[in-house]
Amino acid sequence: MKRSEYEQRLEALEREIAALKRETVEDEPELPPHQRPEIRLHQKYYYVAPYGEIIYTKYDGARTEKMMRDIGNVFLAEEAAEYAVEYFKVLSEMREWAGNWDDPWRIAYDNGDIKASPVFMYNVISYGDIRFATEANAKNCIKAVGKDRLIKYYFGVRDHEIPDETE
Repeated sequence: MKRSEYEQRLEALEREIAALKRETVEDEPELPPHQRPEIRLHQKYYYVAPYGEIIYTKYDGARTEKMMRDIGNVFLAEEAAEYAVEYFKVLSEMREWAGNWDDPWRIAYDNGDIKASPVFMYNVISYGDIRFATEANAKNCIKAVGKDRLIKYYFGVRDHEIPDETE
């Protein structure tokens, strides 16, 4: 390659680099810290059947298995599947007492205790809370479901020990 060809090519590359630097590059989103499990072919896993039973099987790549993973119904440990079943039971029991999304009462976790709490103006839009029409409904929900189960499953304090007599 002659020096003039070299300089022409270098100039063209510098223009291309300058054009690339002017481009808007979209950053790829970061991966979430708690991703759903990736499962390999023939790997053992658990899922919760529609009637609440925990099923143990091996992954074969079926479309339904991918759909179960997409909704969070694939677990690598039996304990995780058991936790999910109890979580759904607690939500179902709570819904028996629940009102509308904008009702004035909720259940609060405060310093290790569970209590009925009014929704104050500063947190009136706290989407995701299960709300109650009356304080009595919230208190009855706490009694029916149990403080320990609410702490562990509704508030997600996974290391909270539940005494055997309340399970």
